[in-house]
Amino acid sequence: MLQIREERRKKGWTLVEVSKRTGISVSDLSRIEVGEVRVYPGWSRRLVRLFQRPADVLFARVSEEVGDGGSVNRQDTA
Repeated sequence: MLQIREERRKKGWTLVEVSKRTGISVSDLSRIEVGEVRVYPGWSRRLVRLFQRPADVLFARVSEEVGDGGSVNRQDTA
């Protein structure tokens, strides 16, 4: 999973809202968030502009761990 999902959730945005703001399909956004599709330069620019975060932050790979308090995201160190 990529950090962009966490950033979207922090803002309280749905995939549909991000899709409407960027012109990127919900399906493609979902696939971007889980790292299943390459982020094209045009998409990257739109997402960076929307989230106001650098590409290296948005597209950093994170892992999801489940603990007593539910799911916790952390950035991979490898």
